Amino acid sequence: MLEDLRAVAEEAGRLIMRRYRRASLAISDKPDGSPVTDADRASHAFLAAELPTLANEPVLSEEGTEVPFEERRAWRSFWVVDPLDGTKDFIQETEDFCVNIARVEDGRPVMGLIHAPALGITWAAEHGGGAWRWNAEGRQRVRAETREGPIVALESRTHPNAKVNEYLVARGVAEFRQRGASTKYGLIAEGAADVYAAFGGPWVWDVAAGDVLLAEAGALISSLAGETLRYDEASLQMPHFVARHPRFKL
Repeated sequence: MLEDLRAVAEEAGRLIMRRYRRASLAISDKPDGSPVTDADRASHAFLAAELPTLANEPVLSEEGTEVPFEERRAWRSFWVVDPLDGTKDFIQETEDFCVNIARVEDGRPVMGLIHAPALGITWAAEHGGGAWRWNAEGRQRVRAETREGPIVALESRTHPNAKVNEYLVARGVAEFRQRGASTKYGLIAEGAADVYAAFGGPWVWDVAAGDVLLAEAGALISSLAGETLRYDEASLQMPHFVARHPRFKL
């Protein structure tokens, strides 16, 4: 199913790219003040229609209708989607925006895909099947191989957090690099960086695809206490968490 999922994600990426750097891009604010564009909506509409053809399960999307927990708690498996992760990056034309898709079973992601259409990169993984990257050179296996040198942290370009940086410096981080959206999980999975931490803010659709990608690449993601993250809780907002190369210690 991973190849079929990649085809769906890349088509969503093409819908997004048709609106990239377009002067007439429609931008509005959601109730929480975050921006949404017609690219977000076009990607959502496409994915909400296509994903059930791969596995006929509910779709939980950032741009979809809110689903009460009383209904969600009965879902054994479902799709969780961010149709355009990094809307601010998209608007600011940084190229670090993604399509995030994960399939969750019994509260844990078993398949995940991150497609960065402007970069021409797709990272994807399936439980027990390894982690992979597709780019212009084709498909390559990715692993969080042994790293040497200073510990490198990735921080959000659009949501910097001083408390996160203090936490990371206290644990040996020597260098910070800014990246947007879920590209951070891909870079850690392929061994290009060591750690990304988030203290509040991200939602299930921001994290689920990266979770299984990191696990299959030999990297880690957990709460600050080392607990496994869950995606079937009443709150859709994630707890404080750290995604990391094994050499970074909590």
